Amino acid sequence: MTALVTPFKDTKLDLPALDRLAALQVAHGTIGLVVCGSTGEAQSLSITGFAGAIAVVAEVAAEKTPVIAGCTAASTTIALAEAAARAGATGCSARCRPT
Repeated sequence: MTALVTPFKDTKLDLPALDRLAALQVAHGTIGLVVCGSTGEAQSLSITGFAGAIAVVAEVAAEKTPVIAGCTAASTTIALAEAAARAGATGCSARCRPT
């Protein structure tokens, strides 16, 4: 499973670059893609930007490989998970607040 980097260009999410990165991984047979899940992107992106990243990767993966969304911003975990599901993620990696 590959944790994709989240590319930015001029401080904005670079969706064409993310599309290329995901396509390269799928073409080489990765068994899954983790999006916005390993380096703090979930806390840095708006929910709309997060969903856009998930949607791009889900479209590239097109049922060839699972897409796992990193829903790790503690204050918005549920909203991120819901956005990820709507955007086509297969599953999510969530951070839960302690009770």
